[in-house]
Amino acid sequence: LVAAMVAEWAVGRGSTVTGTGLAGVGRSAVLDRAEGRGRSQGWKVARAGASSVEGQWPYAPVLEALSALSRRHPTLLDGLADTYREEIEQALTGRDVGWSGENSHQRLFVAAAELMRVAAAGPGLLLMVDDVHDADEASLRLLHYLARCAGDERVLLVLAYRNPAPPRVQDATASMVARGGGHVVGLRPLP
Repeated sequence: LVAAMVAEWAVGRGSTVTGTGLAGVGRSAVLDRAEGRGRSQGWKVARAGASSVEGQWPYAPVLEALSALSRRHPTLLDGLADTYREEIEQALTGRDVGWSGENSHQRLFVAAAELMRVAAAGPGLLLMVDDVHDADEASLRLLHYLARCAGDERVLLVLAYRNPAPPRVQDATASMVARGGGHVVGLRPLP
């Protein structure tokens, strides 16, 4: 998985890499290694994880990653237009950004994509979400949008989920990889 990620990164375009495997196979350890590799290369790194314990909290893993990114690189928000920055700041402060299936979520999607683009300037951005099998529908849709927007940026979106995953997770991640050019990597137990 890390080799596939580095290969995508080397060509300087965005991509989505999805690592799947059975429970306990070492998905999180692979993400740890990728995170270390990204940091050593000078990439901005944002990592989060979905959680079934928190329930269907819309956008939680993406907001967690954006929050960590913004804390680690506080000047990133300064690089956004006021409307995008306000949308991100409101989402990060816990404003109700619930998924209604209507177009009110579009402002958050566009603002998140713009933050991703700003963060990708320079060496690039490694955005990782673990345990995607526990992600809610809203988070999957936002991740899908970010995967589509990453194609022209130095962004590597890395997702990891346990198999068997719910069909909605498999469908969403397969679409992300197909639309954004990427890879699905089946992980075997690590030694």
